[in-house]
Amino acid sequence: MFERVFDWTSRRLRGALSCNRWPESDIEQYSSRAAAFGKQIYATTPGPASRKLDLRQFGSGSAGYTIECSELSKESIVYSLGIGCDITFDLALIESFGLHVWGYDPTSEAARYIRKVSPPSNFFFSQQGVCPCSGKRSLMTIKKPSRLYRAATLLGCEGIGGKVTDTECIGILDLPKRNKHSRIAILKMDIEGAEYEILRELSSDEIYFNQLAVEFHPHLLNVSKGLKMTDDYGWIETEQAICALIGWGFAVAYVSDRGTEFSFVRSIND
Repeated sequence: MFERVFDWTSRRLRGALSCNRWPESDIEQYSSRAAAFGKQIYATTPGPASRKLDLRQFGSGSAGYTIECSELSKESIVYSLGIGCDITFDLALIESFGLHVWGYDPTSEAARYIRKVSPPSNFFFSQQGVCPCSGKRSLMTIKKPSRLYRAATLLGCEGIGGKVTDTECIGILDLPKRNKHSRIAILKMDIEGAEYEILRELSSDEIYFNQLAVEFHPHLLNVSKGLKMTDDYGWIETEQAICALIGWGFAVAYVSDRGTEFSFVRSIND
């Protein structure tokens, strides 16, 4: 599973990191550790008990995620947090199942992109950041080669070259209340380090989602604490987040070759 395209995914990860001018040796170390971490988690955590999974890849490049499809239908609701300038994941799900996607991204680049691509009517976009709690938050804008995005938890990351602005955000637990949704089929998060805060808030169990597709960013969590991108802190926090999800009744269904994108599904026994 992990050996298929490891060289390619490692190059892609190194390219994404090098734009921030981190030392090449740190990037190499981080890439190798990420792949090893993903292998270890997949090998040592329990899979879904007594359940045959229908796993499929949706989306292109770094915007793609692997999803369990056996229970998806046109009635399914997807929350897609952090869409940047690529909604191939969301559009592929809509095309395959006719479901409804709510996409959230606070950047003006994402808003311009959505106006340009003119998605179908069952894709709903909000230029609003999603945070643990509703209110004004300081978001950091980080320049990447192909897109611009903001993250809610990256204050103190000046070394990345970001700019801090105050933005009105909506709390993760307020989303289904505002949208009048009782169940979320898929919660997808690519939010550059804010996933750790949001996952801690989800432990209150006030929002039901059947599966989670998430990219973890331990290197950004390290930098936000003034540490080197290769330090242990971010990996410890990532492992604790995964253990918490397992404790809530989720199982690891898929880990990407580069070791930072995870798919979780609820156990059939829940």
